[in-house]
Amino acid sequence: MKKQIIIALILIAFGIINFNCRKYPEGPGFSLRSKKNRLCQDWKLVNYYYDDIDYTDHKLQIFTLYEMNINKDGTMYLFTSSYMPQTSTIHTVEIHGTWEFSEDKRHFYFTEQYTNDNTQPQPLLGGVRHDYFILKLFEKEMAVRETLDGHTNKYYFNRK
Repeated sequence: MKKQIIIALILIAFGIINFNCRKYPEGPGFSLRSKKNRLCQDWKLVNYYYDDIDYTDHKLQIFTLYEMNINKDGTMYLFTSSYMPQTSTIHTVEIHGTWEFSEDKRHFYFTEQYTNDNTQPQPLLGGVRHDYFILKLFEKEMAVRETLDGHTNKYYFNRK
């Protein structure tokens, strides 16, 4: 009986510690893979929320492709493709830049360096810096939140 009580207390303590040590609000509580290894993937957008309202269908109607590619060497690019019904053309934008973790690894920052707009390179002066707060970071799922102009954008990605 004492052995079962000890085991139960250990499991409860582990559960409390694991819950309290959770780095990201939507998980995971524990992972054997490093945060960098989980983040550095090719990601495809699957859900999008604007001010907590689901705009996934609208976003994916505009963007037939919305991907984020994060590399271990600190480079990153955001790739979008959209169909333009007025001209019956596909418009692609590829934003290149660099990324880095915040000190506590709850955020990562993407600094845009240049944009390819249908293969026309356009260097950016000063670079735009995006602050992505990590909501969840699993091996095959990631969610981030970005606040722009007082509005919240939540992006949910699956590994490509």
